[in-house]
Amino acid sequence: MFQALKNEMSQYYAQMNFPEQNEQYQRIHTQITAEMQEFYAQNPDIPALLLKSLLHTKIAAHFEPVIFKNSPFFFEMGLRPSANWGNPDPPVTGSWVYQVKNQERFQHPENSFLAADIAAFEECNDGLGIYPWNLYFDMDHHCLGYTELFQKGISGFLSDIQTAQKTATQEKLPFLKAAEESCHALLTVAEKFSEKALALLEMTEHPKQKKFLSMIYQTAKKIPKLPPETFYEGLCMLWFMREATATLDAIGISVVGHFDKLLGNLYEQDIKNNRITEDEARELLALWMLPTDVKFHLETNGWPETSTCIQLGGCDADGTPVFNKITVLTVEVHEAYNLVNPKLNCRYSQNSPKEYLRLLSRSVLNKHNNFTMQCDDLIIPSLMHAGISEADARFYVNGGCQETMIEGMGHSAGAYVYINLARFLDLSLRPHHIPADHYSERVQSATPKVIRDVESFEEFYQKLLENIQNTLTKTQSWRVQLGSHQPDLHPCPLYSLTQKGCIESGKDYTAGGAKYNIATFCAYGLGTLTDSLYAIKTLVFDEQVLTLEEFNHILETDWENNELLRRRCINLPKYGHGNAEVDNIANRLIHDLNQIATAIPNERGGMDILSFFVYYHYKTSQKIVRATPDGRKNGDLLSQGISPSQLQSEKSISETAKSIQTADFSCVSGNAVLDIRLPLSAGITEDVLADAILSLGKLGCPTVQPNVLSVQDLIDAKKHPEAHKDLIVRISGLSAFFVSLAEDIQDEIIARNQYQA
Repeated sequence: MFQALKNEMSQYYAQMNFPEQNEQYQRIHTQITAEMQEFYAQNPDIPALLLKSLLHTKIAAHFEPVIFKNSPFFFEMGLRPSANWGNPDPPVTGSWVYQVKNQERFQHPENSFLAADIAAFEECNDGLGIYPWNLYFDMDHHCLGYTELFQKGISGFLSDIQTAQKTATQEKLPFLKAAEESCHALLTVAEKFSEKALALLEMTEHPKQKKFLSMIYQTAKKIPKLPPETFYEGLCMLWFMREATATLDAIGISVVGHFDKLLGNLYEQDIKNNRITEDEARELLALWMLPTDVKFHLETNGWPETSTCIQLGGCDADGTPVFNKITVLTVEVHEAYNLVNPKLNCRYSQNSPKEYLRLLSRSVLNKHNNFTMQCDDLIIPSLMHAGISEADARFYVNGGCQETMIEGMGHSAGAYVYINLARFLDLSLRPHHIPADHYSERVQSATPKVIRDVESFEEFYQKLLENIQNTLTKTQSWRVQLGSHQPDLHPCPLYSLTQKGCIESGKDYTAGGAKYNIATFCAYGLGTLTDSLYAIKTLVFDEQVLTLEEFNHILETDWENNELLRRRCINLPKYGHGNAEVDNIANRLIHDLNQIATAIPNERGGMDILSFFVYYHYKTSQKIVRATPDGRKNGDLLSQGISPSQLQSEKSISETAKSIQTADFSCVSGNAVLDIRLPLSAGITEDVLADAILSLGKLGCPTVQPNVLSVQDLIDAKKHPEAHKDLIVRISGLSAFFVSLAEDIQDEIIARNQYQA
């Protein structure tokens, strides 16, 4: 059925690349929009929460379920483009309130000025290029409260809402009423899937399709209203809730659950009671995992970001390691069908069963480069450092790439403010090429000041920190001003009701109603900045080979006629090579940056935390960063995550591990990611790789992303793509088919440092 479903889905999702050209979508969307516009015109003062829940009711009433006959799962509402995991832009039916309210927001001049000022810092073509991203509030990277959904279903949440309403103040009632209405809309959606399955069942003769339609007909009457009681019902709960919430609330639901923890016992009970066989479970898993790859056209997509993750391994609420048959089946089925999605985010600890790490290592060594591996021994304490209790920290998941979030307890905004550390240094050494008066006084006050007339490295370092603190504090205050409008722009009562704290506080998560309200600064270029600081310290202040002014002039000319000096800078000790003096600079930076970040509040009243996770901005924003003292030339690649720069090659993982051990990441609550590329080698067995992952965790590496590749295969794949269609590579926060990637991305992957066994 796998290929039959793939063909069926491919045909449908090809029509939904541009849904505005789809007649059914356009008819439904137009009808819902017209009714909402008419209601809003008559009720302009209605709270946004109630306007959003009304939108949910309208969608539930008018949408037409899409059921794939070759699948036993129900989830497609037909109201989002194929390659959309829930984001409100480009406009989708579920984002109608956001689109209308956002337009109203920017009718106020101050908001437009703030947006323009933030854009000055984000633009990487003719701007400052410090933040290569354009958001005031992270509308992606969410995780539903799957654990409670599995415990009590939507009926349980409805009961909680009704209890809360009995004693609620007037301030709390709008959220509780909206959440209640959204619950009923969601149940209507499920009922319509059941009715549609029954109608199709009466017209279908194919035995397997009849079986699947019968399963949907029966199960959609129960899920998500009640908790799942079987493995199949659990799978239905996960997919339906992810897709329906993404459609109705129009936010990115990146995580589709702590998979093996949620489903392991259901599967074991099914096996015990002869309700399912292992082969049937494997088929269900294959059909369940297929949709994302098809929706995002993975075989032809040059940048297939799907923001769709599942969590494996780790521990349960009591700290007991999670490793069961579902762990094994998920990894094996994912590899057997050469799937790229859902992304496999795998937690582990020193207490994890060795067979678990061997399972992951075996799949990676089979060139299934789809894994991110996170160390509980480091990440749980780091989350506690941010004020999260140990019991709650055990519920952490990672998504849509490696961002940490506490499942069902809030939104960590894990990847929306990226900090280009190398650009801070660049602008602290010499002015930007655009005249200062091109920008507003507000922008000028927050732009890094050129550091001159310093007498020691310590003075230079402190002035650099002052620049970073000034920029982050001021620009984040602008984001807070714009982001504080979010409860009136894009409340999400359906998502919020699954987050602990929201029903109790009577507040949407956008208003700070959840138990935890952290947000994240994602810093990149740590290696580039560290190496550059060491070069300045050594050549300008320790050895006094040249003055800071002379060094700046050389950098301004992109090392012209100074190749010998550049070679010396390249050959200086570098972060990631086990040199204690350089690594201590990195460690100092980590703790100082964390102290700056955590002192800055976010728009929901919580704290900001730090991460060293970069997505692909180390590549896409490299052109904005001019020559740096480490030996980089204008526009050369920046270092990624906590990986060393590529100015010097490394042969031993132990060198990098030694540096990571010195550069203490224990305070970094938002994660710190090391990317490694290993060769296909008989010397790297599954036991060797498993031990290496364990050792990296023991030495202080929170997260590792391994690629096991042959450089020759990659080079040949560029020349003969038809012979390597199934070759999967890990890029940064996602995996992809290598031959589908743009040439410059292929070249970057080929050029990465390759460690030896």
